[in-house]
Amino acid sequence: MTPLRWAKWLVRESGFVSKWARGATICDPTAGRGVFAHALVGVASEDGMDVDDEMLSRLFLIEREPAFLREFHESFQFKCERAFPKQNTVCADIVLENPRRKFDLLVGNPPWANFNDLPSVYRESLKSAFIANGLV
Repeated sequence: MTPLRWAKWLVRESGFVSKWARGATICDPTAGRGVFAHALVGVASEDGMDVDDEMLSRLFLIEREPAFLREFHESFQFKCERAFPKQNTVCADIVLENPRRKFDLLVGNPPWANFNDLPSVYRESLKSAFIANGLV
């Protein structure tokens, strides 16, 4: 998992916060526990921006592990004292169940795994995508 300080560094260096504030939609397609969403909100707040419902409506997370999304919603509620829009989180495997949504910007740190180290059933389901993308 990406440490918050690295996620904040990335969103600062990329200029994503100002783009988000000006109306860009942002998605983390391999969200894990939502560190990049926390980083975006944190950096915006540190820069004096009011992260309102309109801004949050343009921030999306996709994650295949439901427990990680539950943890994100709980931690967002605790840290930000408000709920993150449930409709902006999708529980799906981005490779196998791509929701086919379009966003202005993607942010994240995709997990990397060696093909041979994946569980055999999952490896078989991903095999064609790995071959098509030259990852084998």
